[in-house]
Amino acid sequence: MSLIETCKIPDGCLSVVMPAFNEEKTIEQVIATVLAEASVGELVVVDDASLDGTAQVVKRLAAADSRIRFFQHEKNRGKGGALATGFEQVSLPIVIIQDADAEYDPAEYNKLLAPICAGYADVVFGS
Repeated sequence: MSLIETCKIPDGCLSVVMPAFNEEKTIEQVIATVLAEASVGELVVVDDASLDGTAQVVKRLAAADSRIRFFQHEKNRGKGGALATGFEQVSLPIVIIQDADAEYDPAEYNKLLAPICAGYADVVFGS
């Protein structure tokens, strides 16, 4: 058996930080995919002063799902600034970064969580 099969990953143990800039076309689907994962307890979305409707989409979704926490920069601070804001806001013990352009597949979160939940690692990096 693999580590993923033997390790029980607790529901709601994961904070996902999602920096976003001009992602109106993709963010709704990415958020739905992230929230479909049982391990996700909160999704912290930081809109980095988008010029499109990104903020409006996230605000609408946040009104319907209490796991979504939304923060918005008035001036663009770059991805690092958005991540810093997100990291300041998380409340759960494990944190992962999910870009709003669907570069990473949330279905693979358990691969990253398994070594942590099994006590083999404090940090796991993936790409």
